[in-house]
Amino acid sequence: MIFARAQGLDIKITAGICLEAGGKDWFTTAYMVKDDAPVKSVKDLKGGTAGVLGFKTATDLWVRAALLKRRLVPDKDVKVVPIAFPAMGVAVRSDKVNLGTFVEPFYSAEVARGGLRTLFTAVKAVGYDHELLDVWFGERFLKAQPDAVRAFLADYVAVTRYYLANTAQAKRDLHKAGFVRTPLEIYLKERRLGSGNPGGRVDVASLKKLAVFMHEKLGWLEKPVNVDEMVDLEYLPR
Repeated sequence: MIFARAQGLDIKITAGICLEAGGKDWFTTAYMVKDDAPVKSVKDLKGGTAGVLGFKTATDLWVRAALLKRRLVPDKDVKVVPIAFPAMGVAVRSDKVNLGTFVEPFYSAEVARGGLRTLFTAVKAVGYDHELLDVWFGERFLKAQPDAVRAFLADYVAVTRYYLANTAQAKRDLHKAGFVRTPLEIYLKERRLGSGNPGGRVDVASLKKLAVFMHEKLGWLEKPVNVDEMVDLEYLPR
């Protein structure tokens, strides 16, 4: 979304889906190394390689944030390479990379397999809980179909509240309907991503921090992005 706004696309965030949030109740993207690797801290990655989903993705941002915090220069001190999530475990275990990015369900599968340990998480990398997934619409559609957007978001909020209150049953229903291919026993044990406010509210402050980091520290943006202009929560049910 931040990249889209920087490129002039007229789209707006209208609701939040989930956060990268710390705490024992939530899952946050994990960066893992081999159990027997000499890497005990981020500083030990110097001269090594880190696997991310793709360049200039959230997974890339998190690893660069962790490296910069420890005064390591991404791409110079630590090489960053793209690897698909299903291949991440094999890449770490075979020493193709020293550090890999793990999201669910791959994280739970690798933990069950054993031999890997978490070095840091996405939240630890940037230092705060932040937006991960959001609902957005084109501005022309918002203006042309405001009632449809409000109806959709009312349903979305109601379903989200049901899911949070009845997570185990909701997971069984989703799995039975074929929306989830992860084995049910693993899916039921997975911690969910931080839900934030079940009313669909957006943590705008965290988006502002991310936009500043992308511009000032990573140089991914040519100019600052006005985050307030890319969020419109007026369509959410009150």
